[in-house]
Amino acid sequence: MERELLKEFVKLGDKFTQMGFNEQTQMYLYKRVLSCGVTYYEVFRRKLRVGVKYNSGKEYEVYPSDENFGVWAKCCSNYESAKRYFDNGI
Repeated sequence: MERELLKEFVKLGDKFTQMGFNEQTQMYLYKRVLSCGVTYYEVFRRKLRVGVKYNSGKEYEVYPSDENFGVWAKCCSNYESAKRYFDNGI
């Protein structure tokens, strides 16, 4: 695999920090702190895509987009809920 998800990044003023990857369930757990200071957690199943334009033919991991939440990604307001999904899968 060519590209893995970043451990930390900032997008639109929100700070994302990877809190873990569960090999067994293939789940990621990220802490997201909004620019206003509100914190929540995003849990999602590992997904790979094959690059067409910029990463031609190579696999890379993807962070879920808005439409993926509720399908293969969850947003939780507290760590305990997020950890349950992280440990057991979605």
